[in-house]
Amino acid sequence: MAWELMNEPRGVSAADRELLLEWTVEMSRFVKSIDSNHLLALGEGFFFKRGRGHLYDGTYGIDFEAVLKLRSIDFGTFHFYPQTWGYEHHLQIGRRWISDHIAAGKRAGKPVLLEEFGLKLRAGSVDSPDTRDRWYRRWLNLIRQRNGAGALLWMLGCDDPDLKSFRDEYTLFSTSELPTFPAES
Repeated sequence: MAWELMNEPRGVSAADRELLLEWTVEMSRFVKSIDSNHLLALGEGFFFKRGRGHLYDGTYGIDFEAVLKLRSIDFGTFHFYPQTWGYEHHLQIGRRWISDHIAAGKRAGKPVLLEEFGLKLRAGSVDSPDTRDRWYRRWLNLIRQRNGAGALLWMLGCDDPDLKSFRDEYTLFSTSELPTFPAES
């Protein structure tokens, strides 16, 4: 279906914006020159100087809206890990985060995909699978309502012995397989 140039591309500061855009132009043109039959995206989308806070202020040098304007980029992708990003007790930021990305895609005339998202089960804001699932439903419904391109959960897991090592704290299990993770300190 598609190529992604890099998973979670980031610079070390806002000053890396131009370098990341130039790299994206060069690499996307190259990929399109050898495979024009597949869609192409960059990976993870932070905003640049669109607001306060590290998700919006350019901290990572990524400019989601500028990337979407590139002719050789076919669709936008973004991730959402509110607990890891410092929003443990502000999960409602998902509404703004999702809406802003879909709106940016509409302005650029390109689809936008929430390609990774997850919540860790732990004491605090997400203390049960039911709480996690309610947040997931809210975010997925919002993507549908705003006509987003879709969402891909990070990640599904099982207790198969061959696959047991391929999981992390975001892994979603059936209720019979839910592991117990130690509380974070």
